[in-house]
Amino acid sequence: MEHDLFLCYTGADKSWTRNLAGLIEQHRMWNRQLKVFFDEWDLNYGLNIINEIDQGLKSSRYVGLVLSPAMLEAPWPTVEWQSQIMDDPSGKSGRILPLLLKRFHEDGAPIELPFVLKPLKRFDFTDPRRFQVELDHLIRRLTNQPLPRGPVRARALGSALLGQHEPGQEAPEQTEEALTSNLLPVLRIPESLFSDFTTASTKHEIWSRVAGTTPPFFLYGGRLYSFVQPNATDNIFKPFVSGRQAKVEPTTVWLSDHDNAKQIVGLFNNSLRRHGRDLSIWTAKSDRSLFYPPVFCMT
Repeated sequence: MEHDLFLCYTGADKSWTRNLAGLIEQHRMWNRQLKVFFDEWDLNYGLNIINEIDQGLKSSRYVGLVLSPAMLEAPWPTVEWQSQIMDDPSGKSGRILPLLLKRFHEDGAPIELPFVLKPLKRFDFTDPRRFQVELDHLIRRLTNQPLPRGPVRARALGSALLGQHEPGQEAPEQTEEALTSNLLPVLRIPESLFSDFTTASTKHEIWSRVAGTTPPFFLYGGRLYSFVQPNATDNIFKPFVSGRQAKVEPTTVWLSDHDNAKQIVGLFNNSLRRHGRDLSIWTAKSDRSLFYPPVFCMT
């Protein structure tokens, strides 16, 4: 299929949906980026809108319904999602993914979900503080990854980061949550994570305005996180943060939480690759965890 997710929404929720689509497309599945059908990006001028939407629905592995009072009352999004329900009224395929954005009308009355959607387990985006948690769940679904099982302990994860494992345990599998280096040992990791409120909603907003290489960072809960100290003279993130609400947190605190650990280990891996590039050490395109020493030409 051409798309991984078709986003069905109404204009009142367009800004939020655009941000969600951009964040999804920053993730990978196997050897490619995830791809979202978002009308603003995929409906070109001069084309038949109805035909293009029909093709977008047919070419998408999943259909995401951005549920809000406005969306449930809008006729066009209703036509889109109802056409898909007709093909699978019992929801056996799991193709319809309800994304709950707003739980109440402006007058405080709860929204009434159509009875065909009520049995489906929903992604709950109603609390902005849990946005990243729900986004991780959504990415896991889109990439066909199983739900995590069992607790994650900071000590065990920290040992995995250092290439060790506890007695009696098998060595951890090499997943996105593992910090790996086949060439050089990882002796220690950064102790502190710095953050501040940011106006940027996607990484592309920052990349497009920064000349040269950007230090590794991620966006979470309206804040920009990195290993760059806020008061550093060469901090290129200063134009994108408030400068008044900087915060420093121990990385061990983030490692003790399963969802937060995924974020910060990704930052560790990006930092390791950046350091490798500075030393002319490169990673394989097909496996970013494999590092190769520089090749020197002799003349």
